[in-house]
Amino acid sequence: GGQGTITAPFSGAECVWYVVRAREHFWAWSPGPGGPHKVERSIKTADHVSGPLTIEDETGSAQVDPAGAEFDLGTPVFRGFDAREGGDGLLYDRMSELLRAPMRIRHKRMTIGFLVEEWVVTADEELHIVGRARGEHGDVVLGKSGLRPFVIAKRAAFEVST
Repeated sequence: GGQGTITAPFSGAECVWYVVRAREHFWAWSPGPGGPHKVERSIKTADHVSGPLTIEDETGSAQVDPAGAEFDLGTPVFRGFDAREGGDGLLYDRMSELLRAPMRIRHKRMTIGFLVEEWVVTADEELHIVGRARGEHGDVVLGKSGLRPFVIAKRAAFEVST
């Protein structure tokens, strides 16, 4: 990140950049040979990133626009579930505050709860980014372009370049 060290909102970890993702878990009906049955499913409700990401190496630096990226950042440093029934609603409230708007509950009474996960990137971690470079205001910016994959990952470059 261009602003130095920051604190991730859920884990409290010191980092240069973070990603928080919320997923809504819900019950759905699935057809089967014995008739329909309930299955648990989930959908991404929201992503929040700490801002643009600056990457640097011995050849120079570039900005990364995380909009539209898929993140492959390993194991989350924070993971919490807020159940609709019996939960205290604190994770839902904190995530809504981070987004500056209430998270949308799409499945109403079929909603089981929300899973919130957070990943952090520290200053000396190696990242691999598969995207497209473009010039903006004299800077090189890496980001999504059309239907091409855009991935920010901690895995080796040859594993990411799909």
